[in-house]
Amino acid sequence: MLTVKDNEGFAAAIKSNVSMICVEGNLAKGIGKMKAVGPVSWAIALAALTAAVALAILAIHAAAVTAPVGGVGGAVPSFGALPSFGIAASVLGFHAATVAIGISVAAGGVGILTTLREKYAIVEKSENRVVLKRKD
Repeated sequence: MLTVKDNEGFAAAIKSNVSMICVEGNLAKGIGKMKAVGPVSWAIALAALTAAVALAILAIHAAAVTAPVGGVGGAVPSFGALPSFGIAASVLGFHAATVAIGISVAAGGVGILTTLREKYAIVEKSENRVVLKRKD
C-alpha cells in the first residue's frame, strides 16, 4: 500500500495504477466527498471542474511565459475559473472542489478524477484517512 499526502503523490499513484492507496490529511477529506456524490451531481461538478482546471492550467502556463517580461498577464486567465469553481464548490463543497482542482492540475487534467471515481473504491475511511482499492 502506498501512502500519499499531497496532490502530486496522489496523481502519480492513480496514474501508476497502484492497487491500494492510503490518502492522509486534508486530501483524504476531499477525496471522500468526491466519491460520495451521486452520478448526476458528479456530472455537473465534473463539467465545472473541467473549465476551472483548464483555465488554471492556462494561467500557470501564461504566468510562466509572461513572468520574464513583466509577469502580470499570467494572472488574467485565472479570473475566468471563478464561476466554474463556484459551481463545483456548490456541488462538492469548497474543500472537495479545491482538492479536485489541485489533483487535476497536478495530473494535467480532470481525467484523473474520472479514474478515481470509476476505478477505485473506498475500503476504509476515518477523519483524516481514506484507503482506496483499485477495482479489478
